[in-house]
Amino acid sequence: IALLATLVVRAFTGSPARQGMEWAAAGPAGHRVLPPPRSPARQILDQRFARGELSVEEYNEHLKVLGEPQYTGQEPPRA
Repeated sequence: IALLATLVVRAFTGSPARQGMEWAAAGPAGHRVLPPPRSPARQILDQRFARGELSVEEYNEHLKVLGEPQYTGQEPPRA
């Protein structure tokens, strides 16, 4: 019974493994929610930029084609 209670509490409050994840904003009732997943094309673009295969200008051109907001240099893209 104690194990079941522990699993239920962790399911609703989050486990320690989730603490390292990026959280976007507080959801309903203060629960944290992840940002929406990026498209496969955006993920590949982010990876290429992170590896240095694309300049900032090229990266922004591709973001424009994908209809994504431009990279301003404030925050690194997620890969």
